[in-house]
Amino acid sequence: MDQGWAAVIAAIAAGFFGITGALLGIIVGRRQATDQATVEHGHWLREQRLQAYTEVLTTWDDAITDLRAFQGRWNEEMDSLQEIGYTIHPSMIAGQKTDETWAALRPRLERAELLGPAAATEAVHDLLEAWREIRGVLEEQASQAPYDVPWEEWERAVTRAAVRRTNFHVAVTGVLRTPPSPRGEPRL
Repeated sequence: MDQGWAAVIAAIAAGFFGITGALLGIIVGRRQATDQATVEHGHWLREQRLQAYTEVLTTWDDAITDLRAFQGRWNEEMDSLQEIGYTIHPSMIAGQKTDETWAALRPRLERAELLGPAAATEAVHDLLEAWREIRGVLEEQASQAPYDVPWEEWERAVTRAAVRRTNFHVAVTGVLRTPPSPRGEPRL
């Protein structure tokens, strides 16, 4: 009888360990698949962010270059307005120019904001504030005098915007250099 019980206990133990091993295999396999999917999504997201952040930087630089060229043409613009009898106020011309550049910049900033994470979103908000300041200063100066505009405040606004652009670059560089993790991104 002892040999019978030994055989039964051995069979039960083998069954128990077999089922436990199978369940552990399933759990570990699922966890590995989930971790792999999370890391692959992290790689995809990083590529999306790289593209979005690069577009923001390029479009921002183009916008500032465009506005600086407009600043350089200011007196010519005012001459052409004077020729047609000032049917349009100079601040409207400045507003139209900033609207044009904003139309190119806005969707890229929004995409970068949507892709996050929090550090990049905050940096996008700083760029938005810089843009509002640049636009406000340009339109304010345009409303004051058509010729011989004192561009000092504009230059200070553009300098502050350049600092915010640098801060954006630093923030998104940190985001892009963080490798994807099986744990995913921290949730806020």
